[in-house]
Amino acid sequence: MVIFSHSAAYVGQNNYFNGKLNVIISEGQNFILGNQCMFSFDIWIRNSDAHLIYDATSMQRINPSKSIVIGDHVWIGQHAMILKGSVIHSGSIVGAMSVLAGKTVKSNCSWAGNPAKKIRENIFWSGESVHSWTEPMTQHYNIFPHQNFVFENDGQAMDMVAFDRKLLQAASVQDKARLLLTLAANKNKNRFYGA
Repeated sequence: MVIFSHSAAYVGQNNYFNGKLNVIISEGQNFILGNQCMFSFDIWIRNSDAHLIYDATSMQRINPSKSIVIGDHVWIGQHAMILKGSVIHSGSIVGAMSVLAGKTVKSNCSWAGNPAKKIRENIFWSGESVHSWTEPMTQHYNIFPHQNFVFENDGQAMDMVAFDRKLLQAASVQDKARLLLTLAANKNKNRFYGA
C-alpha cells in the first residue's frame, strides 16, 4: 500500500487477502475498507489517475482524485481494478477482471465487466471454498441457514461515506489520524451499513 501526503487509509478487521493487494492513495483522498472482506489475486485499488488531464477548451482539470470506500463483507474477484470515486456497499461482489470506476454499488449486489455493470441484486455470498467438496457437502449448502450477510441500515451501523467526508474535512493529518484512531479504538462496535 502506498499512501501519499495528506491521504489516509483505514482497513477493518478480519479481511482476507489472497496475495498482494495493490493500493495507491493520492492527493489528500482516502481509502476506507470495512470488515470481513475477501480479495482474490492481483487486485488494484487506485484513487487517482496519477497524471493531470485538462479540457482543451476551458483549460480546466477534469480528473480530480476521489476517495474509495468499501463496506463490510465485500468480495473482490481476481484481477479486478477499483478506481477513484468507487463506493462498494456491504455484502456485494465485484467480479473477476472487472473495472469499477466512480460507481456506487449498493448492498448485496453483484457487478462485473469492463466497465463494471450491475449483474444482479438481492444476493449475498459466503466464504466457504468448494474446490474439494463432495456431493453431500454441496447438498448441505444448497440452502443457507441464516441471513447474516444481508445488509440493511438498522440505525446502529456507521455510514462509511459520511466517515470519509469527515476525513476529507479534517484540517490536518493529525486530525485525520485522530479520527482513524477513534475508529480503530471502537473496532468491535464498528460496522458499515449499506445503501
